[in-house]
Amino acid sequence: MSQDNDKRELLKLKQGLIEKSDTVPEDGYDVQMPQNAGEKTKNWLWYHKVILIVGVLVLAVAAVIAVFFYFKPKPDIGIYSLSWYSSTTRRLLESNLPRYCPDFNGDGQYVVTVTQAPDDPTLGFIEKYEEIENGSSQIFIGKKEDLEQMSADMASAGTEEYFADLSEIGAEGYMLEFSASPIGKELKIFSQEIYMAVKNTNDENEQNAVEFIENMIQNKEVKNS
Repeated sequence: MSQDNDKRELLKLKQGLIEKSDTVPEDGYDVQMPQNAGEKTKNWLWYHKVILIVGVLVLAVAAVIAVFFYFKPKPDIGIYSLSWYSSTTRRLLESNLPRYCPDFNGDGQYVVTVTQAPDDPTLGFIEKYEEIENGSSQIFIGKKEDLEQMSADMASAGTEEYFADLSEIGAEGYMLEFSASPIGKELKIFSQEIYMAVKNTNDENEQNAVEFIENMIQNKEVKNS
């Protein structure tokens, strides 16, 4: 019976129901007295450290993504490629064309972006025509036959003069041959056929794009490269 009583006393001590027992010696049991707030917080942090570390990493990644998407400079001119060009060619254009691009959006930066559809027959076709119909790109680039095909497709769909007439600023009809422009000759991208055309929207975006193309033709730099 004495052993059973000791067990009951020990259980009460471990549960904190009593602070002291006459039958169980103080050094005869392994029990912690109730902790203060600081100790409880320390133990909680210790036992949940893995969850906390993972949570901090998730927040850090989310912060990086937020900065990338919400604080990324908005382009003054968006260019969409109908033909496939290497990332090197696109970066070359993005790093050199801003010298001809005014700060149209007023954010103090001169940004020209060049994007293109995925190199996939199905996904590329879908994205390409989504950009043509509803995209924000005001300038299209590509091989001459690709731009001509796009113009013909839009005409057959009922959209006449999809591209703006650039003949008044020195281009050939609605297309500018990039290699014939001063910047084209400077960059020497002769191995790749690049033509440029402006989407006909009859608004400020079209005016900005035409001004940008005209600056290229006249080699009128608005920003030092």
